Amino acid sequence: GTPLLLECLADADPFVRGWAVRLLVDAAAPAGRQPAAAVIDRLVARAATDLAPPVQLHLASAIGRLADDAAWRLARAVAAHDSFARDPLLPKLVWYGLADSVPRRVDDAVALAASTPLPPLRRNVARLLAGAVETRPAPVAALLEAAAAGDPARQEDIVRGLADGLRGWRKAAAPPGYAALAARIRGGCPPETRDALDELDVLFGDGRGMEAVRTIAVDASAAPEARRRAIRTLVSTAPEDGAKLLQRLLADRAVAAEALAGLARYDHPDTPTLALANARSYSPDDRAALVDLLASRPAYAARLLDAVESNAVRPDEISAFHARQIADFGAEPLTARLARLWGQVRVSDADKRRLIDRWRRELTPEAVAAADTARGRVLFARDCAACHVLFGAGRRLGPDLTGSNRRNLDYLLENIVDPGASVGADFRAVTFALADGRVVTGVVSAADARTVTVQTAQAAIVLDRRDIEHETVQTQSLMPDGLLTKLSADDVRDLVGYLMSPEQVPLPAAVPAR
Repeated sequence: GTPLLLECLADADPFVRGWAVRLLVDAAAPAGRQPAAAVIDRLVARAATDLAPPVQLHLASAIGRLADDAAWRLARAVAAHDSFARDPLLPKLVWYGLADSVPRRVDDAVALAASTPLPPLRRNVARLLAGAVETRPAPVAALLEAAAAGDPARQEDIVRGLADGLRGWRKAAAPPGYAALAARIRGGCPPETRDALDELDVLFGDGRGMEAVRTIAVDASAAPEARRRAIRTLVSTAPEDGAKLLQRLLADRAVAAEALAGLARYDHPDTPTLALANARSYSPDDRAALVDLLASRPAYAARLLDAVESNAVRPDEISAFHARQIADFGAEPLTARLARLWGQVRVSDADKRRLIDRWRRELTPEAVAAADTARGRVLFARDCAACHVLFGAGRRLGPDLTGSNRRNLDYLLENIVDPGASVGADFRAVTFALADGRVVTGVVSAADARTVTVQTAQAAIVLDRRDIEHETVQTQSLMPDGLLTKLSADDVRDLVGYLMSPEQVPLPAAVPAR
């Protein structure tokens, strides 16, 4: 009962104390009640004095289960310890517990950001408040005022949080107090904060900020990462001369990938020709960005397929993700060429059943045991990792395959040959048609009143809702039906062998030829 659990809070073993915290909160949950006021008082007192990690982590995890008043009292006590400033879990637990109530308790949120020594918590408060700056500017102004009285590290976290919250916006009014704070910290801040300041200056319409970003972007002697960040900042505002500027950077190996990604925002007739002209000098990452660019618009996609026909781009450089996006343009000539040069994106139900039956016969246990799983890992990286994670490698556009039922051949074949048969709600692709003519297809990973973050095969793209003309939730899987139709029998055997591996296998000494 509660009295015994309260006694356990004083136990010598920190794990016992931690579980006592957990059970005290659990005891009220089944009945939909809150812990008694005396229990809350004991928890807050324990949070202030007991720095054992198991205790603090259980206290932090309890925050989200408490009513607002109790949650904020406990959060202030847990978030007051600088010994947890670099802890990978505790700041996240505090934030997850508070995030939903921040709009209701903005004064408490500002006070917490001004007092806590936990950097992630400071940045997250600033990020969430920044996202509502147009409708509720006062909390952001109060946050900047509080930051101005704090130490430099706190000021930098607030600035970086503001930049995170406003990313994807094209223009906004600078909140009161921003200019003074930016001027105070710009001189001695680290590169990450300086980049955030540049991003905010451009967003707030500071002409000097825009010129500074342009100068860094085109300066071949500047640090490559600084240049890449400058290009991303510049592209976020879509300046009128942006296409010409980015086209001049296509031959610059240090920033080619960023230039290619940025050019997707512009419908410029010269872009496909100029991008393909430099293809021989591109790194593998650059070439992936090239395909991503050329798959973003119907006219560009036609040039991509021209490049496949001329061998300037290999068919295997077009991922299943890109094939699906091109097919979804709904242009029959494009779809027909894609089927001829890459493979079928959609396969009839009868053909799917024949494929499943064929591979069920051919992929016997003996055949799978003879698979070259190292080569299968290479095939997975090429054809599957843009959307799936296996053994920690890949992108999570679709389900993580590591814990799936992949030792079952029937399960694998059904999901590879007919991926649209069952699409989880968390992995439904959404196609966004934008005002600039682009089409962006991916999985929505975050959204608020102003922006939508779309995880594509290449990167997370933050879209301003005002730039979205319409969006379509895909009923089909993002993964095309015809993946196995473009693979040889050896390819299928090796890929399936790798997918069925109980553990990660080493890469081959040299990448095998197809």
